[in-house]
Amino acid sequence: MSTVDAHLIDLEKLYRDLRAYHEIEEWSLKDIDAPSPSQRRALQHWSTTGDLHRLFAQRMDERRVGTYGAVARAAAHVSANPSWAPGWDMVWAAGLNALDPASLAVMKALKKKGLLRVEWDADRFYLDDPAHEAGMFMRDAMAVLGSGAVKPREAITTEERRIELVELADRASMARFAGQWAMSIPESERAKAAIILADEQMLMPVVEALPAELGPVNISLGVPLNALPVHGLIDQFVRLSAKGPLRTKDLVGFLAHPMLNQGGRTDAVVASLLEPGWPQWERAAFLDLLARSELPVDARAAFSDGNALPYERIQSVLGWARLARQDDPLAQEQLYLLAEQERQINTALTAHDSIAESLIDHHDLRSRLLAEASLTLLGEPLSGLQVLGMLETRAIDHEHVLVLGASEGMLAGREEHPSWIPFEVRRRWGLPMRRDSDALSSYHTHRLLHVAKRLCLAHAQAPDGGGSPVRYFEQWRQGFATSPRVQMVRTQVNAKVSLSATVPIRIRKDDAVLAALRQLFERGLSPSALGTWLRCPQDFHARYVLGIRDNVIATEDLGDDALGRAVHAAAEIIYAPWLGRAVRSEDLRAAAARADEMVMRALATEFPDALLRTGSYLIKASIAGEALRRALLAESEACSQRVTVPLALEKDLRAELKPGVFITGKADRIEHRDGVLCVIDLKTGGVRANELALKSLDRDAVGPEQVKALQLLIYAALVLRMNEGTNEVRAGIQPLRKPSQAEHAWLTIEGEAVVTRDRLPAIETLLMTIVDEIMDPVVPFMHRIDNQWCTSCVH
Repeated sequence: MSTVDAHLIDLEKLYRDLRAYHEIEEWSLKDIDAPSPSQRRALQHWSTTGDLHRLFAQRMDERRVGTYGAVARAAAHVSANPSWAPGWDMVWAAGLNALDPASLAVMKALKKKGLLRVEWDADRFYLDDPAHEAGMFMRDAMAVLGSGAVKPREAITTEERRIELVELADRASMARFAGQWAMSIPESERAKAAIILADEQMLMPVVEALPAELGPVNISLGVPLNALPVHGLIDQFVRLSAKGPLRTKDLVGFLAHPMLNQGGRTDAVVASLLEPGWPQWERAAFLDLLARSELPVDARAAFSDGNALPYERIQSVLGWARLARQDDPLAQEQLYLLAEQERQINTALTAHDSIAESLIDHHDLRSRLLAEASLTLLGEPLSGLQVLGMLETRAIDHEHVLVLGASEGMLAGREEHPSWIPFEVRRRWGLPMRRDSDALSSYHTHRLLHVAKRLCLAHAQAPDGGGSPVRYFEQWRQGFATSPRVQMVRTQVNAKVSLSATVPIRIRKDDAVLAALRQLFERGLSPSALGTWLRCPQDFHARYVLGIRDNVIATEDLGDDALGRAVHAAAEIIYAPWLGRAVRSEDLRAAAARADEMVMRALATEFPDALLRTGSYLIKASIAGEALRRALLAESEACSQRVTVPLALEKDLRAELKPGVFITGKADRIEHRDGVLCVIDLKTGGVRANELALKSLDRDAVGPEQVKALQLLIYAALVLRMNEGTNEVRAGIQPLRKPSQAEHAWLTIEGEAVVTRDRLPAIETLLMTIVDEIMDPVVPFMHRIDNQWCTSCVH
C-alpha cells in the first residue's frame, strides 16, 4: 500500500485492473460455468482490498499519522497547489538517488519556486553510460531537477585501487575472515576501514569473530529480537506451557536455558525432576517442587494455572531471567527490550478489548510486531572500525572496505518480496520492478569505489553463504582492463582456525543406548531415520535415541512442513474417489481448479481461517495451491497418453528384515501405470536426477547424497515384500515445484528404472549392513563434518 501511494497511483483504477487481471489470466472464467468458492474469494479480495486501502488512508489522515507512502502522497498533493507557500528560504537535497514519483513531484514544485538546490553524489563511470544500471535513477532525476552545481567525480577509473574477490567455504569462514581482514589493517588506518554486511544475518557471527585486541568498533546495525536467546526462551516457554501436562525432558531443557540457568540451584531442581523417572509432571506437582526450591518466586508465577493472563506469565519468565542474569549487561538489555515490546502489545490489545486468553493465541498476536524489533548495538560513530549494512554506505567514505556476502542473489539480483500485484500490472503502473532493485544495488556498490583504495568482496559458495560471486567483479574486470591504476585480484582463502582446543565428540554405545536402538528397530526404522544416519550419526543419536526434535512452534508461522502436510492431505482427498479405476485427464483438470480450495481446507485444520486469509499466510497458501494445481495439470497431460489406476493413498508399509528389526515407510501413492506397479512420493521441493541414481547396491555406493534414492529403494523393497505376486516395481518422486519432472524423477539402479524381485536379496543385504553399522558398539556416534544440515546434534 505504501509503495502504491508513493507512486501516486489512482486506487480505483489500480484495483479495477487487478480484479480484471485475475479474471482473465488466472482462472479464464469464460471456460467454466461459475467460479469456485476460492475463485470468488480471490475476486472479492481485490474489491475489498481497494476499499480497505481507501479507508485506511482516511483513518490515517484523521489521526495525523501515516505510512511513508501516505505522507509522500499528501505532500505531493499539497505541493501541487499553486498557492502553496513552503516557508523556507532554501531547500538542499544532497546524495539522493532513486526518487519515487511523489518525492519528485514535491521537488519539482520547490524548483519551480526557486527554492531547491540539488547536489548529486555520482561518478562519470556509470553516470555518462546510458546503459549502466547504477546511474539509471540519477539520470532520470537529473533530467527533471538539473545536474546540480557539484560536478560528478571521475575517480573510479582514475584513482589507484585494489579490488579483491575472495572465495570462502561458508558463512562461518566469512566471519572468521572478517576478523583476520580487520587485523590486517594497520591500527592507524582502522578508522578508515569498514565491514559492510550485504547479508545482515552475519552480524552476530562477525561480532563474535572480531578479535578483542582490534580496538574501537562501531556497529550501526541492530540484531533482530527473534534471533536473540531471549526470544528462544519465550518460544520454549510457550511450547512447554501451552497445554496439558508438562513433559519432563521439556522442563529440563527449559530450566537449562542460558537465560535461566543458575548453576547449583537449577541443578537441584533438575535432579528432583528426574528422580521419580516420570515422563511428565502434572502442573500442581511441579509448582509444589518449585515452591520447595531456591528458584525465584517468578518461576512459580510463570507456571501458575490460576487467573494470570499470558502477558503476566511471560513477564514472570522475564523477571525470573533478570534475576538469573543480573550480572550480564547484554542479557539485561535483551530482557528489557522484550519486556517493553510485550508491554506495548498488551497496551494495544487492552485498548481494543482483544486480550488473548491462551499462550498460543498471545504468541500468534505478538509474532508480527516482534519480527520488527531489534537490539541496537552501540559504539562511537566514526571511531575505529565501522560495521554497517549496505544502505548505510551512502553516508561513508572509507579507504578500506570489506563486503561480506558479495554473492549473486545477496548483494545483487535479490529476489523481490512476494507481491499480490502481478508483473504486468506493476509494469503498467510504473511500480518497482526487478530491474529497479538491481539498479539500486548497483549504485550502492559502485559508490564504494568513489573513495575506497582497497575493496574486498567476500562470498561463500555453500548454500548458506549466498552462492556464486556477484556479477560486478567480472564487469569491472572488463571495464578496467585498460586502466593500469586498478588492480583486480581473485583468490580462494581458507580462514585460519585454531584447532588446538577442538576435540571431536564421540558418543559410545553403552548398554542403555543399544537397548534404545533395539526398541527403535522393533518399532520400525523409517527411511528418514536411515537418511539421518547417513548424513550425520551424531544427529541420528540426538533425534532417534535421545528423542530431541526441532525447536519449532507449529503455530508460529506457515512453514514448509505445514505446507507439505496440507498439500499431501489435499492430494489424498483429490485422488481418493479414483481408487481402483483409471484416472481420466478431464477429472484431473477439474481437480486442478479446486487445488487452491483443497489446500486451504487442509491448512484450516491447523490454523485459524482468519489468519489464512491475510498477509504472508495467504501468499504462501496460494503458492502451495498453485504448485498442486500445476502438478495436477501435468499429470492430466500424462494421463492422456497412459492408463493410470491409483491403488492406495498414504499407504503404511512394514516388513521384517530379521527377527526384531523392522523397516517401515508411508507411500504417498501406489498406482498402476500402463500395468507397471509404481510407488510415488510427493515432494513440495524439487529433485535432481543424480540424487535418485544408485551405481550399485554396495554399501560404498550409498552416501549422504543418495538419501532420496535410499528412501525410494526402501519403498520399492517394502512393496515387493508385501505383494508376493509382483515381480517389478518403479519408485519415483513427483516434485511439485517442477511438475515437468514428474515423468523423469525415478529411482535407477545401475541405470535401470525398474526394481525387479531378483534384486530384493541385495537390497535387504544393503539395509542390514546399515543396521549393523548402527548397532556396532565399536562404532561411536560422531558428527559428520561435511554435513551442513544437522538439526539436533551439538554441531
